[in-house]
Amino acid sequence: MKSKHNVILIHGYEGNPENHWFPYIKENLEKRGVEVFAPEMPTEHTPEKWLDSASAWKDKINESTILIGHSVGSSFLLQLLSQFDVSVACTILVAGAGKPFSIIGGDKTEEDECNAFTKNISWKKVKSNGGLIAIFASTNDVDAPIDVTAHLSSMVQSPARFFENRGHFTTETFPELLEYLLTQIYMTYEEFKKLDARVGHIKKVEEVEGADKLLRFEIDFGEGQDRQIVSGIREFFPEYEQLVGKKALYVLNLAPREIKGVTSYGMLMAVDGIDGKPVFLIPEQEVNPGSKVR
Repeated sequence: MKSKHNVILIHGYEGNPENHWFPYIKENLEKRGVEVFAPEMPTEHTPEKWLDSASAWKDKINESTILIGHSVGSSFLLQLLSQFDVSVACTILVAGAGKPFSIIGGDKTEEDECNAFTKNISWKKVKSNGGLIAIFASTNDVDAPIDVTAHLSSMVQSPARFFENRGHFTTETFPELLEYLLTQIYMTYEEFKKLDARVGHIKKVEEVEGADKLLRFEIDFGEGQDRQIVSGIREFFPEYEQLVGKKALYVLNLAPREIKGVTSYGMLMAVDGIDGKPVFLIPEQEVNPGSKVR
């Protein structure tokens, strides 16, 4: 079964899609139904050339995409998120850099070309467009030293995952990365069990003053006291009084959220109808208020 997520892998300096752990990640994800795209980037190592190349497959990037970059590929993803008007689910930076630095033992041309990818990054756009950002780093990586990783971590406001003595991550397998990817793509049964979704009986509905899109519900979940929930569906239900008496599904174990001065203690679950109007999830048979989804 095909996953809704897709993964894009970007290799490093003078690399290719068959380098290191790329084939390992690609094979293991594809057999689980995840689409993986690993383009071969231009041999001319400039942000401009790489961005121009990426424009050809920009339509593969969407809110369900996971971006993974290795070495300069990570720095390039910072450029991509800065320059392209795209938002993704997750960005994983392996042995990456976000500031110019000296490559120990590297020639000056390679150093200058790599550092060009770390210039003119819009960190605001990276944080806004990059989704959940993860950093994978090694304690003995001479190509992406600890201080460079620390700077990157500070700029994207995400802690780095340090691995002992893994160098520049050039091995043929990377099980820790694969495991992390699977946690981003799939929900475990244990995680599902944390979801407290219950049927609620709507007892009262009214407008929220000063908010054209909000309705305030008082809902019976069999708790002995009605629960207040706010939902932004008023524009779809001008005759909202008719919702009183209906039973629908709600998620209850979300942190309380204040919306326009009114605290909501749960969230209505609905799907988009064919006309775009929210459709409540209603039990097929009569059930008691507070009945839990299992």
